[in-house]
Amino acid sequence: MPPTSAERKQQVVADFRRSEILAAATKVFANKGFDATRMEEIAKGAKLAKGTLYRYFDSKDAVHACHSDRGACEQGAELCWQTGRVCLDSHRFLE
Repeated sequence: MPPTSAERKQQVVADFRRSEILAAATKVFANKGFDATRMEEIAKGAKLAKGTLYRYFDSKDAVHACHSDRGACEQGAELCWQTGRVCLDSHRFLE
């Protein structure tokens, strides 16, 4: 069944938030390096609460993996769109 307009809107918001998080991560990783970066700093850079960040990414490693291979993240988002599922990140789905 195709996604409803509410599900499409939720997916657009999720995609936007994910891109904000990755943009913030790019800056923090560049300034501090991967090892010194904390999830709190990425959340602050994205102007999100830390808990919101964890809705999209399970860990700093997950942020880094998506940051390093945006193609894989985009494929995951496309899979969500095609299946009508709301995607939280490239590995988790909201049922």
